[in-house]
Amino acid sequence: MKKIIGIFAIIFLFVNLISMNVLSETDSTEKPSVIRQNQVIIDMIVELDEEMVIEYIENLTSFGPRWKGTEECHEAGRYIYNEFLKMGLDVRYDNFSFEYYGEPMDGFNVEATLYGKDPNSDKIYILCGHYDSWKNSPGADDNGAGIAAILSAANIMRNYDFNHTIRFVAFDAEENGHFGSYHYVKDCFENNTNIIAALNADMMGFYKTQEGSSKVTVHDDEDDWTESVWLTDFAEEISLKYYEYINLEVYRGGYIYWSDHENFWEFGYDAIMYFEYEYELNPYYHTSQDIIKNMKPDYATNVSKLTLATLCELSGIYSNNKPDMPYITGENEGKFEEEYTYNIVTLDPNDDNVFYFVDWGDNQTADWIGPYNSGQSIDINHIWVEQGYYIIRVKAKDIYDEESEWATLEVSMPKQKISNQIPKILMWLFERFPFLESLF
Repeated sequence: MKKIIGIFAIIFLFVNLISMNVLSETDSTEKPSVIRQNQVIIDMIVELDEEMVIEYIENLTSFGPRWKGTEECHEAGRYIYNEFLKMGLDVRYDNFSFEYYGEPMDGFNVEATLYGKDPNSDKIYILCGHYDSWKNSPGADDNGAGIAAILSAANIMRNYDFNHTIRFVAFDAEENGHFGSYHYVKDCFENNTNIIAALNADMMGFYKTQEGSSKVTVHDDEDDWTESVWLTDFAEEISLKYYEYINLEVYRGGYIYWSDHENFWEFGYDAIMYFEYEYELNPYYHTSQDIIKNMKPDYATNVSKLTLATLCELSGIYSNNKPDMPYITGENEGKFEEEYTYNIVTLDPNDDNVFYFVDWGDNQTADWIGPYNSGQSIDINHIWVEQGYYIIRVKAKDIYDEESEWATLEVSMPKQKISNQIPKILMWLFERFPFLESLF
């Protein structure tokens, strides 16, 4: 009877020790947490300041009126080319010819390219504006402000990587009838260039009232084809998302054709134009008094910030951040030749899709299964065909082949049945609890 009581006591203690994980180890890794930040874009918005915008406008207006065909216009174009070149971008002149009231004329656009890092993407996003001005106008607002937005964005964004390719384009001969943009977009169309969106910055540096200082008009083709309305929606979302840094409300201006965005529509591309809210109150439009003194650099800076943030969000900031180490759960003790299910999940800091590589520790692997959404929990099954102890290893990679650290989970497929292990268990218990021997 004493022996029977002793055996039952040992069994009771053994069961409780198992439940307390004394005889087996379990994975205690914490699940990853979700972190969503836009700090990189915020940093770029803050970097684009009024001093930068004013400097570009001053440099551009220093050439005087930039009417098409004049040397002043050509000098301004070369200045823009050299600025892009200093930024380390891939720059080219886009030459074209046209007739203006029967007079043959030559012109050139300036294109700078910041190539995307996604090898599978042929998408192109464009920030554009015209650099020529009206006959007798220095063109500080029309369109020095737009060119300043383009140069500022390019100067800042060149220090970052983006998923998709970005083109910064300064058009010639807008004031004559949008000839420069027509040539450029027609050439893109004929070469099947995959332009997803064009953001046209034109005349965005003047306000007269407090209301005008806090609103920017965004024009799309709402009253015509309606394909570009999504871009206005997107710009509005960006203005709200970064309002504390931009301080602008988007006003939907609907359809207006009188700038270079029109030619993108003409060839089936989506485009919008950023335009000052109170342009009808601007007495300096197309006059000799369109100078920095008569414009509002603070407003031009805020609109530039909005175009920058919109372009960044559209193009997608590329990051080399690898996925978090996966979290794996499931049975860590069992029987060989039985199937077990394990759950795997991880987060990608950039919300990219992920793939998993699983090494079962028995010379069997699951090679880069996926893709799965970041944060998506998956189940995967495995059967060990031999007795033994195994270490499951799992790692994740994103769509750019950035790999996480290995996660591990130890599993045991005992070499002996539990009945055959009792002598070893008794010895282990007697060593740690000597009083048990007195029960026998």
